[in-house]
Amino acid sequence: MRGTIERILRLARKKCQQAEVYAASSRQTRVEFKAGRLHTVEHKEAKGAGLRVIRRGRIGFSSTTDLDRLEDLVDHACQSADYGQPAHFDFPDHCRPARTSVFEQTVADLPLERAVAEGRRALDIMKKQAPELQGDATIDARMQRVEIGNSRGLALGYDKTYFAYYLSAVGVVDGHMLFLSDARQGTGLCWDTEDMVGKIVRQLKQSQTTAAIPSGRWPAIFAPEAAYIFWRALAMGVSGKMLQKRVSPLQGRLGESVLDRRVTIHDHPQLRQAWGSAPHDA
Repeated sequence: MRGTIERILRLARKKCQQAEVYAASSRQTRVEFKAGRLHTVEHKEAKGAGLRVIRRGRIGFSSTTDLDRLEDLVDHACQSADYGQPAHFDFPDHCRPARTSVFEQTVADLPLERAVAEGRRALDIMKKQAPELQGDATIDARMQRVEIGNSRGLALGYDKTYFAYYLSAVGVVDGHMLFLSDARQGTGLCWDTEDMVGKIVRQLKQSQTTAAIPSGRWPAIFAPEAAYIFWRALAMGVSGKMLQKRVSPLQGRLGESVLDRRVTIHDHPQLRQAWGSAPHDA
């Protein structure tokens, strides 16, 4: 992809003041079980590039998966700049990537047969421990190569793997539908099959007891599985893109406290093997 980036930049330099290319190639294996049976087996490969330009002081963007039509990519990006927002920045000319572990060879080389066997094993265990449940399983392994380059000389790239393992089940308890699930996500393999099935079985047993609680004011506790809803809403408010477009509900409140003082949020994009980690920005 590095050669493709250089060709795009050569074409873009002729028509705009600055240009930046984000190129990615990926290989994905996905296995899905529905109601205890193998439902889908997929293997996908993809390549694509996105071009962002600054032309006449405005931002333009275009992307493509057809890497044989690079001139069209540049033309479309330049044309969109005529209607783009003013650019109050320059693309960076250097970057120091962080040292973070986001690639695991065992994910990149995961055999399809291994994924199928583990999904089938998980559902067999679930059936033995909770025969009243109908189980689903999804195993998703992906490897991605990211390359970034711009007209100011920046040239970066890294490899990253993604691994996701989902187990879920549905059943009927006291005449009501019950949905149960557990998941693992990261950049490395995580076969916590017994723990995941065990959690679903415990949830089933707990659901069979109705808890009584008196009326009144009680503290709210966010479990990790639900907390992401809060983080997602907050992320939209502090998104640089939302702020730049002036559509953030937090517009103009830089420097203000917008949350309770007891809430501390720390952005750490270099956590080892974390789903969202990377050595540098996209």
